[in-house]
Amino acid sequence: MNALARFAGFLLRLMGWQVVGQLPAQKKFIVIVAPHTSNWDFFVGLALGLHWKAMKKTIWFGKHTIFVGPVGRLLKKLGGIPIDRSHPHRVVGQTIEAMKKRDELILALAPEGTRKWTDHWKSGFYLIALKSKLPVALAFIDYKNKRVGLGPLVQFTGQVEADWDLLRQFYKKEWARYPADFSEIRAKRH
Repeated sequence: MNALARFAGFLLRLMGWQVVGQLPAQKKFIVIVAPHTSNWDFFVGLALGLHWKAMKKTIWFGKHTIFVGPVGRLLKKLGGIPIDRSHPHRVVGQTIEAMKKRDELILALAPEGTRKWTDHWKSGFYLIALKSKLPVALAFIDYKNKRVGLGPLVQFTGQVEADWDLLRQFYKKEWARYPADFSEIRAKRH
């Protein structure tokens, strides 16, 4: 794994990326990654996870349709869990139950839920963080300055406006590959 970590770090440097921050020492936490406007975001994030030797304890969700054939098997080995988006309501509860069964875990999520602009972020990450009481690491991919990494580790309070203001404040400066597709940072209005 050390050779793979070194190779991933080499690839990031070769592509001009600067790694910022470091992996928290906590055994369990959630990582949210934004902005998410390109398929390249996955590969940059994967390289970062490999570089930090975090992939053995990392799980992430992806649209079930990408988990087919040999590619699907590889994605599952890399921590991918297929999600059928037509039934999203069970995901939060199932995720929290699965997290309780592991001693070490990084749950990586892209709260935008899509690469195209929407007027809100998915709120599953927020509910999982509140219900599990796990801290959230704010990961970013800054295409303008070629920076990728982790910002602060935060603990959501349940005070929705204050928590979402914190997210807006942090992510307002990060640059998406396609800035027009970076979704509005707010919960869906019901």
